[in-house]
Amino acid sequence: MKTGKTYIWAAAHNILPEQRAELEQNGGEVVLLSELVPELHKDLCNLTPESDLRGLAIALISVCNRHGAILVQPAGSPAFQNVLGQCNQFALEHNNGRVPIAYAISERVSEDIPQEDGTIKKVSVFRHLGFQYV
Repeated sequence: MKTGKTYIWAAAHNILPEQRAELEQNGGEVVLLSELVPELHKDLCNLTPESDLRGLAIALISVCNRHGAILVQPAGSPAFQNVLGQCNQFALEHNNGRVPIAYAISERVSEDIPQEDGTIKKVSVFRHLGFQYV
């Protein structure tokens, strides 16, 4: 029996183990949008100038409301994020259907990795710090 919240992971990239662990604390359930509604996820990850941003935002909010879920790390351009926020605010004001949205916060850490030939390879690693809810 599920005792925690449902989180719909909507990012274009795979969820990191530490992100999943944080969301699954206290019995939370992570559902991948790519499995739940594959076509919607595909559209969000492949926006074009012709994409119906408002329609996609409404569809995403509707999916989350149907599942009583928190939306996590939605894919899409900055323009889509803006429209998603506007549609979410409209949902709150008109039918109390606002969906909580969580965005991952990370720290970019540059690591120097010595190579066998004496050179140094610089690699950036992103460390998960938590989620910010809006």
